[in-house]
Amino acid sequence: MTLAKIRQVVCLGIGAAVVLATNAAGASVKPEVEVRLEKPPFLDCIAFSSDGSRLFFVQDSKRIVSVAVVGADKGLTETIDLTDVLSSPVYSLSTALDNNVILIGGDAFACLYSIKEKKLVTQWKWKGKAGSYVAKLALSPDGKLLYVCRLNDSQVRIWNVGDGREVDGVSIDGVIQDLSATQDRSRFLLSMNQSATVHKAKFASYDPVRRIVSKLPAEGFSDRGRQQITTNAKRPAEFLVVGNQIAALYDEAVKEPRHDWRARNDLSGFVKGGFCVEGTVVVLVQTTGDGVSLRGVIDTYWVKTGGLIRSFECADSQILGAAICPDGKCVAVATATSIRVWNIESIAGK
Repeated sequence: MTLAKIRQVVCLGIGAAVVLATNAAGASVKPEVEVRLEKPPFLDCIAFSSDGSRLFFVQDSKRIVSVAVVGADKGLTETIDLTDVLSSPVYSLSTALDNNVILIGGDAFACLYSIKEKKLVTQWKWKGKAGSYVAKLALSPDGKLLYVCRLNDSQVRIWNVGDGREVDGVSIDGVIQDLSATQDRSRFLLSMNQSATVHKAKFASYDPVRRIVSKLPAEGFSDRGRQQITTNAKRPAEFLVVGNQIAALYDEAVKEPRHDWRARNDLSGFVKGGFCVEGTVVVLVQTTGDGVSLRGVIDTYWVKTGGLIRSFECADSQILGAAICPDGKCVAVATATSIRVWNIESIAGK
């Protein structure tokens, strides 16, 4: 079986030994893992398993067709055909508490799919106009509830994983852009715009046990792009917001950002951002999209000082998606022709 047979969601082994060149800032750094593709991955549908041992990504923008398991040193080892399981486009991909289960969101549906059992665990559908696709999925601490956010909606839907019932919903004062769970999933942070036409960022914290939404004081983020929000697993009061041209590090109790970074003039904007290396390093992935000088760059910064650690070329084409491992050790980027993974601990000199 060859990589030409990969059509949709790929699961990539990350267990190989680290082989990294520690070049000077700005130079390319050899990835730990690289898999060549014949079909481009779908925009931003890429996620690590919860233990970081595998990487899932989506190919073919029309619908899910297959799931493949790729070992870092074994090549393609298994294919799971989802053609008859899902017929709707896929817009969101996330990981469950179980490494063998993936969360999939599409146009007015969400589901849990078991890689091990090769079947749907649970599926949820709802009535909605075309384009009501899922932007983010997250599970409760015990794995019994699923939280679903649709892009540009003002509600978080809550579903029972066991029987598939919609059990609750949380209304938010704003248009939701992203949701991020703390490491213990005891609460969720939300990024919002004031409205669909007013791009003034707002942030809130949601306690799923007490079902309370608390506004966060953070202000001053005015990027018109979609705001990704990520919590620091080691310092729960810290969170990172990444837009198209601006990335900012906040403390929950403080109005102004502690550090902020602007996209480089020679690049189009940010693709992904997150925390690595025990929460001490911020990783920002940038790319070009002008069709002339296509490339991608990964920048690493110290959380404490905001200072640059290293910047290196990570792609010679436009980056379509990126993911950061839950344990903060690795970052992956997807281009039209490959998936590449780097060990950030080695790059940061840890």
